[in-house]
Amino acid sequence: METEKSSGLIAVYIPPQLLRMVEETRQRLGMNRSRFVQYCLTKTLQELSVLTTNIHKPEN
Repeated sequence: METEKSSGLIAVYIPPQLLRMVEETRQRLGMNRSRFVQYCLTKTLQELSVLTTNIHKPEN
């Protein structure tokens, strides 16, 4: 699997009810939306052991 070295913009549909929860939670935590989404993705990858597995893989 090829990995992307640079950051980028992505467009994702978020249903209205979920978006309301995202907005309420990120505001309570004092995060902007982008940072909150990054945080959630990182936590999910950690929980799935994807992040720690990929950190220890040698790069090609």
